[in-house]
Amino acid sequence: MDFLKANLEAHSYKMCPLPNDFLRWWFIVRSGDEIKAGLADLFTRRVCVHEIYKMSNNDPFIEMSKKERVVKNFLYFARYPYAEVRRDTKMTTVIWRELSFTIRPGDHFVAKVIFDKEGKVLNSYFKF
Repeated sequence: MDFLKANLEAHSYKMCPLPNDFLRWWFIVRSGDEIKAGLADLFTRRVCVHEIYKMSNNDPFIEMSKKERVVKNFLYFARYPYAEVRRDTKMTTVIWRELSFTIRPGDHFVAKVIFDKEGKVLNSYFKF
């Protein structure tokens, strides 16, 4: 934690050890309206930011998605949840991610809620 704090300025730090490797840690830090996720490598003495997430919690679709059972269950166990809203001409999708699992490529530990243009839920599901 001290190594990460010395190399990356933020006001909130969370670290998750990687399996079978005590020298590399996945981190999640928050500063202002953004969250950064990446890797702290004590062997090479490097900090690599893999993703930067902008906070957008004021979107009404995020609040609407919280009423869905799949999101309620997701938020019950999620330690570092992050909501992203994607829109196209026909629908709006809210994607909830557990940031401690973003080290794995692809969609893992993700809850999705798909709304039509009027805000009606078309589908909701959880993906491991």
